[in-house]
Amino acid sequence: MQRFKIYSPQYQTFFWVMATAILTTVFSQVHFIPFHEGHLRFGLGPVIFLLLLLIHRIPAIPTACLIAVSIVVSRASFLIFIDDIPIIEAIIHYIPSGIYYLFFGICLQFIPFDRLQQQPLFIGLLVSAVDISSNIIEHFIGYLMLADPKLTISQILMIVVICSGRAFAVLGIYSATVIHTQQKKIEEMLSLDSSLYVESLYLQKAMNEIEQLTGKSYEMYRLLQDKQLGTESRQALLLAQEIHEVKKDTERIFAGITKMMMHKEHTHYTLHDMLHFVSTANQQHAILLSKDIAIRTTSNKNMTMLRITPMMAILNNLLSNAIEAISDCGTIALDVVISPETTTFTVTDDGPGIAEDVQAIMFEPGFTTKFSTEGVASTGIGLSHVTEILHRLDGQIFVTSRAGNTQFKIVIPTIYIKKEE
Repeated sequence: MQRFKIYSPQYQTFFWVMATAILTTVFSQVHFIPFHEGHLRFGLGPVIFLLLLLIHRIPAIPTACLIAVSIVVSRASFLIFIDDIPIIEAIIHYIPSGIYYLFFGICLQFIPFDRLQQQPLFIGLLVSAVDISSNIIEHFIGYLMLADPKLTISQILMIVVICSGRAFAVLGIYSATVIHTQQKKIEEMLSLDSSLYVESLYLQKAMNEIEQLTGKSYEMYRLLQDKQLGTESRQALLLAQEIHEVKKDTERIFAGITKMMMHKEHTHYTLHDMLHFVSTANQQHAILLSKDIAIRTTSNKNMTMLRITPMMAILNNLLSNAIEAISDCGTIALDVVISPETTTFTVTDDGPGIAEDVQAIMFEPGFTTKFSTEGVASTGIGLSHVTEILHRLDGQIFVTSRAGNTQFKIVIPTIYIKKEE
């Protein structure tokens, strides 16, 4: 018999149905009664029900049935044990409340939230109509069963206002949650893309080296063949063929990465978007390293980026290096100045500075000052890839450093990074 996995979708749905029922029942007790006579009252229960329904996409009707039973039983229990009301009378007293949640859930089940996600106003109107109808039905049931007074026009208008405000407030909270979640996904995706872009450069370098190695292997084969060393020449030819196969596999991987990167570049972001993504990602990096570092970004104007990935790869590398250079706390500034001819990115930190002899060689492939806790050196390809990307963008990088002030200035022709309007 297969065990029921605790993280299975079925378990999660069951968990959130139960949690929604419990939380809705509890928060329904936070309420106010606008009318001196009658059964109708307005609480936070529907707010919690709708919000959790939207976030976790739980089935509305089973959840509503569970809430209806929970509401009637919990409220009736207070009357039975505190006010000494007979069981049947206590249950009948709260049946209208249970019917409200039942009707509310049934109607919500038939609203296509996913299909209408781009029409929040229309969703708000539909949810308002459902809430208003549910309250009116609750009052009508109370009128039939408990002899509640009829609703007046002013009371109906109050129901409309309260229900509409409640519905749009929930949708506002939900929309803010969705936007925040999407923003986090975009930041993670772009951070991954910039890392992938750097790796593609490393892969391209490896392809060139493999090509040279293939040529040298074939030359060795010809040389051995000329010397009539049959066995050795065949081994050299076999080696050249195997290296060539590795090259073809590498080319396929590189082509796949390039195609994926080009497809993602169809989404256009502004400079301000990019600065936000870079600063947020590196702020998290600083927190991960337990460092108190403030990252400030400024720009003299905004523009739509032609390609965001190469620039993010450059800036992420420079900011990451600055964070790792600062000991415990400090400040990093990323300033952008756009002119018609060039765009200048300046990364300044108040770390310990870079020695002059290090500045002369730090852009060489393999150079590093970073070591793991086991004493293993880093690959040292970060800044060399920065120069490679800048070479492709016809850009330049300048470094000035002294204790307490290190500045990397990148100058790129604006035409290579700005999308024409």
